[in-house]
Amino acid sequence: MLNTLENTIDRLRKEIESDSSQIMDSKSLEAFRIKFMGEKSFLINEQKNLKNISQDERPKYGKILNELKVFITNTFEEKKSLIESEELEKKLRENAKDSTLPVLPFGI
Repeated sequence: MLNTLENTIDRLRKEIESDSSQIMDSKSLEAFRIKFMGEKSFLINEQKNLKNISQDERPKYGKILNELKVFITNTFEEKKSLIESEELEKKLRENAKDSTLPVLPFGI
């Protein structure tokens, strides 16, 4: 059972890396979050299924799932901070004042 899980997670990691490279804005970031961290995601389903795993395999199974969760969360947070900084930079550029304009005299 663990070998099957490890193979599935390896494929999922590759899919996460591929999908994360496609994230360009907040909308695609949210789609990524829902797909990999949402209620119907593989991770959540397997965490719910943990109770059905034998007690001998449960710690190993749980460790593998936690490593996957950390990987997904780190990938999401990295992309989130990148997207937020790009959006902030874009807003600042749009609202930037032209510093080449002459300054109004003091007292007017």
